[in-house]
Amino acid sequence: KESGLIWWVENSESLFQIISKFKEHRVNEERIIKNDYCNNGYTMTSFQLYELYQQVTKENDSDEIDQYIWLMAPTSSIWLKKNINFVTSSALMSIAGYLIGLGDRHPNNILLQNTNGKITHIDFEDSFETTMNRIKYPEKVPFRLTKMIVNALDGGTPFGLFKTTCEDVLSLLKEAKQTVLAQFHLFTLDSTIMNNPKFNGKSIMKRIREKLEGKDLFILKEETPSAEIQVEKLINVSSNPELYATQFVGWCPFW
Repeated sequence: KESGLIWWVENSESLFQIISKFKEHRVNEERIIKNDYCNNGYTMTSFQLYELYQQVTKENDSDEIDQYIWLMAPTSSIWLKKNINFVTSSALMSIAGYLIGLGDRHPNNILLQNTNGKITHIDFEDSFETTMNRIKYPEKVPFRLTKMIVNALDGGTPFGLFKTTCEDVLSLLKEAKQTVLAQFHLFTLDSTIMNNPKFNGKSIMKRIREKLEGKDLFILKEETPSAEIQVEKLINVSSNPELYATQFVGWCPFW
């Protein structure tokens, strides 16, 4: 409570900052559509939220991040390198976030480094699936893979370099399962975790083990011992707008 560690990510902007300044009228368009549809987006039902998502995305191309990476590259070769960095770093953080149950991945918690195109996540307070287990507006996807993110991946699909990188990362974690579990065990013994009512050490270890062993029934609903199949199912869940569009409106599913 009396000390902390801050690491400043230089030459970076949040996805929210990028999208907002790249197309300022987009925010106003979305607000108008939402006001026409429902006066208060915070009290919408899941069905209403999904209908609102469909209406907003129909009016917008959702390609701001893709265009931003292109515009920030002075040459095509630099653009290609930045795009590859964006895809691979997104995949790495997606699997890492999935393992620790990292939630609250709205656009202000994801940074894009202008110099190299790499993605960096911030704000890890809502880890260990606390957002998935909350009563009101629980999150339903393991990582952020919205339409705008997908459009910025190679070929506009998550089933290319993004998927293979996810498979590589998850395979490495599975191979090092005992080491990973040992590290998490030490982490759960820390006083900041043990004394925090939000977290339960035994539950954390149980969920980490289930994910590493391909027995994630909570998110994937079935056992998936193969890293390739597990990644495919994770992508299908995360990129499903019927799931992420019905989450808390502050998560910005339109982006």
